Amino acid sequence: MAIFTIVGLTLKEAWRKKTVLGALLLGALVLAFSLLLILIKARMNYMVAHHSRGWDADRMAYEYPNACGLVTIMCLFFIRVLGMLFGLLLAGGAISGEIEAGLLAVILAKPVPRWQILLGKWLGLNLVALCSVVVWTALLWFSIKEQWPRPATIPLERILSVAPYLALYSVMACTLTLMFSTVFHRVLGTSLTLVVAVVSWCDGIFNFLGDRFEVPILHTLADFSCLLMPQGYVAWWIRGLTEDFTDNLPTESPLHSSRLLQEWGSQHLHFAHLDAVYVAFYLIAVLALGILLFHRREIQG
Repeated sequence: MAIFTIVGLTLKEAWRKKTVLGALLLGALVLAFSLLLILIKARMNYMVAHHSRGWDADRMAYEYPNACGLVTIMCLFFIRVLGMLFGLLLAGGAISGEIEAGLLAVILAKPVPRWQILLGKWLGLNLVALCSVVVWTALLWFSIKEQWPRPATIPLERILSVAPYLALYSVMACTLTLMFSTVFHRVLGTSLTLVVAVVSWCDGIFNFLGDRFEVPILHTLADFSCLLMPQGYVAWWIRGLTEDFTDNLPTESPLHSSRLLQEWGSQHLHFAHLDAVYVAFYLIAVLALGILLFHRREIQG
């Protein structure tokens, strides 16, 4: 099948554009953020040594693991943002750019189904994004493991277990941008994905305002925005895996994503994983829409 040929060409193109180098640089940035713990620990040691502000060894033994947990959560959120932006930039213009350059007209002159071209592109781009997010998360895990006081009171391997969920942000952004790329040029297609992502990201704000000022329609808006791009549901999964990292801290946020699908599925279907079904359906539906739009687009040779 031509799919695997397209995947190979997509990977070669990513290498030619130094995408891999960019991914490594972003990984170095994640690592640098995790090394903020060195500064925090040095400051704690200084205050303990000088008995500053009531600091002593017992307080440091209590506070430093909390600092490790907070930095870990911060870096995981940073990977989430980077993953979405990386997927968005990877897929921006992936189809429209090649149409404008005349490359797709050459490929389509051969008996290659359009769906295989789009699926090959999707697989190749997401393979790059997935590997990048896994590497970033592994770097974070290694850094935190080396800096966490021993013996660790929580299983640090949970950082690695979060990687597939973090990669979903990149996959969602990449899939949506690729779909838009079949219709719009690079700038517009990328901008539309960014708008959808931002609106979806605001679901926690909508819920907070709805709770604070008792405006029910804002909860409805939060439910809708979370369906528009289901990143809020993925955030709940990650929170469930990482809540031990901040057990001793008052980190309950007033901003919370919608849980419409989990609650509705549990109450009406006695099925607690309707959100996971929706995330899978969302990716398949957006990819299928992209294939349909690509089939209908006229490409001049």
